[in-house]
Amino acid sequence: MRSLQVRTLDAIMSTGSKGLLVDVRLSATIPATLGVSSLSLVGKVTQADRSVRVAPDSPAGNVPGVQFEGAAEALNVDLRQVADFFGPRPASEHMSGSANLVGRVRLAPGVVGYDMVLSDMTANVQRMSLKGQASLSGLMTAQPTFSLTFSSSPVDLGELLDRLPAGWLHPQLRTVVTEREIEGTIEVVTATVSGTTTPEPRVSATGEFRVHRGNALIGRDRIPAQNVSGTVIVEPDRIRVTDLTGRYGSMRVSGGTAAVSLTKPGPALDLELSGDMAAADLIARLARIVRLKRFANVLAELREVQGDALLTYRMAGPLDSPDGLSFIGGEFVARDVSFRTPLVPERVVGLKGRVLVSPERWEFDKLAGRMGQSQFEVQGIVTVGAESTFRGLTVQLRAEAAHLVRMLPEGTVSSTALQGTIGATVSLSGLTNAPQFKAVMELKDTELTVPGVMRKPVGTPASLQVEGNLSRDSLFSADRIELTIPPVRLSGKGSVRLGKKFSVDATFVSGPIDLAKLPPGIESGGIKAGTLEVSLDVKGKQRDWKTWQINGWVAITDGQITTQDLGHTVKDCDVRLWTH
Repeated sequence: MRSLQVRTLDAIMSTGSKGLLVDVRLSATIPATLGVSSLSLVGKVTQADRSVRVAPDSPAGNVPGVQFEGAAEALNVDLRQVADFFGPRPASEHMSGSANLVGRVRLAPGVVGYDMVLSDMTANVQRMSLKGQASLSGLMTAQPTFSLTFSSSPVDLGELLDRLPAGWLHPQLRTVVTEREIEGTIEVVTATVSGTTTPEPRVSATGEFRVHRGNALIGRDRIPAQNVSGTVIVEPDRIRVTDLTGRYGSMRVSGGTAAVSLTKPGPALDLELSGDMAAADLIARLARIVRLKRFANVLAELREVQGDALLTYRMAGPLDSPDGLSFIGGEFVARDVSFRTPLVPERVVGLKGRVLVSPERWEFDKLAGRMGQSQFEVQGIVTVGAESTFRGLTVQLRAEAAHLVRMLPEGTVSSTALQGTIGATVSLSGLTNAPQFKAVMELKDTELTVPGVMRKPVGTPASLQVEGNLSRDSLFSADRIELTIPPVRLSGKGSVRLGKKFSVDATFVSGPIDLAKLPPGIESGGIKAGTLEVSLDVKGKQRDWKTWQINGWVAITDGQITTQDLGHTVKDCDVRLWTH
């Protein structure tokens, strides 16, 4: 049984002829905890076109129907008292305060019982202003239903939750708000609450809300989201958020979406954020989430990081699990990033390009930068898993030869052996800890010098191709080494062990080389004509190439040799030189 105590009831009713029209003026007061509530009702009662049935199977026509239309005003209404009378029980323990309510009222026979509609409704609840309409269907029946649609002025989230009955919101929602310390200002664009009050309260709430100056803690690390704004769409078992802006940790969020599932076994979040952040903060975050240890170590060793990056960051996972949210993917666009790394002697600057990251793969899209006077670009994919692999990964490089020589182990190549500019493309495939490689170096703009043997000037076309693999124990094996200075071709193969226990073991062989057909400008150590053949084995255990042991032979047939020691030219010379 539900009841309200009414005092000082004043009623004025006047009727026209035959009782078809009654003018009603009612006023009353209701004792309440916060003082006296006052009610007024002005309107007309007329005979309805239909009779009333109080149950779906009851006969029609037994109870004549009437209808009422008018205006209602309620001042200083005790919200808890009203919620206990009209709403589902028990009323929320947080429900408190008073309200002023004005609106139009219409009461008429419905399909079963009476329907009441409150339209043009305005209500002021302390600092919150509401507008909307409400309806009750099936009054005088065993199972009446209600619906409330409203909008509101901005209000503090905590205050809004305190005003709403407990049954109006999904029980997991309040838990998420508390555990994640969610706060902010909420504006109700439109919200609809509908349900039944008996025999058991059943309520469904949907709506659209705007959030301003919101704060929350996100993920297992409870990273703070601050000054958040966005649009929230509440559905029966899901909450969607669009147009997110604000800050997420050190990230400046310019757009984003989120979806919170409120189904069993517990609430789960799917979050996507777009914005920008300092490159140093981004690299530190990536180093923590990268599953490939080598990549994580490389990122962690970057120093003096400057610049910023655009990014789209995606996370998902349960909100009530210790593991929390997990990174599921991202897109990162570097903007003029610079840093130092132990991998190269000079600072990397001007880094631009895109990197797509997921737990399963990294994809580099035209990631380009500079080291000194050298330029590079990375393109391709690295998969991450039990066996991480390179998939079509290429590195394009255009560098000063002197710069590359400085990057090689000291003493491996003389500083005078390579001068000028080198263009190179390196392709990697296979396992990341034992990759296959193919390198093509364009040497047209490079001067090659082997003292006393050969010199190729800048401008003469030439190329060097190397194919092989790098083993897990740092053994660099080249199945094919080919130096081409058209029409001359020198082939070889070999291996180099990198690291502290350095070693080299290589073989070089040429077919017959007609020296008369060498391009202009090629110097061949005083040999002006004839046919040259080379077969050499190179072995060494020190980085200085001068200490390497060279075995094999060099043969000249029908040669023409000019030397300063002889003072004249030797023609038709056949020579085979052995070296041990």
